[in-house]
Amino acid sequence: MVRIKELHEIDLIRWKQERGWKKISEPGRLLGHLFNSHAQIVNSLMGRTGSLFEKHVHRERIDHDDYFTQLIFYIHSNPLKHGFTTSFQTYPHSSYLAYLSDKPTLLKRQAVLDWFGGKQQFINFHEGMKNETFGDYFNDRS
Repeated sequence: MVRIKELHEIDLIRWKQERGWKKISEPGRLLGHLFNSHAQIVNSLMGRTGSLFEKHVHRERIDHDDYFTQLIFYIHSNPLKHGFTTSFQTYPHSSYLAYLSDKPTLLKRQAVLDWFGGKQQFINFHEGMKNETFGDYFNDRS
């Protein structure tokens, strides 16, 4: 999940002066350029062509509180859903553990934990959603 600042949150004059930019493109367009550049570099290094992903990257505006809450769980549970791990709580390539850690991070850790009402409520929410979402999945496997 990426939060894109609204134009009124950006000091455009300072950005243009500091970076020598003549204009600032729409954030969605900039993300598109980022993904395209990444694909070109990987393709060049690997001697391949075409898209890096089966499906296009999905971009959707988060405009409801419930959707934001569900999206946090969706992101953390994806490795479990796709069979990369049996526990997203211990999966090392997820931000879930970073939210629980005290190590420095670029994540908006405190804002997200506050959103859930604190660290323990964050854990409880994920555990409850895991049981609700994956309960039948684990019961069917035993």
